[in-house]
Formats: sequence, C-alpha cells, structure tokens
Amino acid sequence: MSERILVIEDDPVLARNLVTTLVRFGFRAECVHDGASAIEMLSTGRFDLALLDLMIPNLNGYEVLKSLDRKSIAIPIIVVSAKDGEYDQADALDLGADDFIVKPFNAITLESRIRAVLRRRPVGSFGVLKSENLIVDSFKRCCVLNSEEIALSKIEFDLLWLLMLAGGASVRRVDIEDEIWGDSPTSNVLDVYMGYLRKKIGVQYFEVQRGHGIRFTKPVEMGNG
Repeated sequence: MSERILVIEDDPVLARNLVTTLVRFGFRAECVHDGASAIEMLSTGRFDLALLDLMIPNLNGYEVLKSLDRKSIAIPIIVVSAKDGEYDQADALDLGADDFIVKPFNAITLESRIRAVLRRRPVGSFGVLKSENLIVDSFKRCCVLNSEEIALSKIEFDLLWLLMLAGGASVRRVDIEDEIWGDSPTSNVLDVYMGYLRKKIGVQYFEVQRGHGIRFTKPVEMGNG
C-alpha cells in the first residue's frame, strides 16, 4: 500500500499542485491550509509523512513542530519553505523536522527527499538496538543510557540509529548525509550533530575513520522489544 502524505500549505494552488505531483509518484496525498488543522489531522495517525510550510496561519510551522513534540506524535516532517536562511533551517531541524527543502524545487528532488526520509523508518522484525548499557527503541523513538532516558532530537536519533544499525562497519559520510538529510547538508552540520551525540552518549561509542567514515565501536544486539 502506498504511503499517505499530508501537505500543509496555505497557498491553495501550490497545495493542489503538490498533491497532484505526489499522486503521480504513487503516494496518497491530502492537504490542509493552516496549523491547527494540520495538528488535528496528524493526530489521527493516518499519515506516514507530512510536508510542512513554515508560513501558515493558525499556528505557524514552528508552532506545529512544537505541538507535535509536546503531544509525542512521531511522524516524519519535511519542511518546505521559501525561508532559506541557515537559522531557519537549523531552527526547524532542532524542533524535530527531518529535512528542509527550499522553494522553489523540482519534483524529482521532492520525491528523492521524501523517499530518503521514509527509508529511515523502522523496518524488519526488530525495532530495538542494544549495546552494553545503551538501548535505542525506534518504535518509541527513545534512547536509554545507564537506565536514564537521554533526550535526542530527531536528527540525533536517526544518526545514532543509522550508525548502530551498521553493526560496527564504517558508514561513509556521503551515505550518512544522503540517508539523514537527503543530500549533502550545508557546512559541517554532520560534525555538529556527531558532537552532540558524543556529549550525550559518550565519545567511546564513536570512531571517525579518516578517509572512510564513522563507525559505532561497540557490539550491537538487535531485538523487537
């Protein structure tokens, strides 16, 4: 069954065009035009992903992201906005967005970024990774270290999950960037997020291999709960 996507866009013409494009790529799509309606629709659990414009009425995009976090609604969000400043992107990602696409964009780029985000969802028969005193649950999207829950942003969680899932193998920087952001992010954003993980999880869990990539250094067990 094709994934269902909610388009959150206040421009009715652009919203219709996005829905038409998504349907052409094989997705099921619906649209709403304001933040309050978006939260109501996403709370139903019927959607696999949302495209969120920042400048929408009745709660802007930032407020939607904050509300979803407070309600513990774990749904992939791609921000689609004409606001292209680095601070705009950083703020959206810090509030839990999974990716940020600057308008205008082409349809091929949109499809590629959507599928990259959808690939990061839990797959297979397991959704829990354990390593020593570290437990990462992709269904609950929580991380526990030494019996204490560690607060991770969506980007931090996805990065940790990707590295642990590699089972000790080194993951190339370009592959990490493609999987987490859909392409190469600006400046040294991967290094910044690796710094966050080292501080929160511990430097002993990560190794940067010059010319090769980044690897999770400890043995990992996979389970389903």
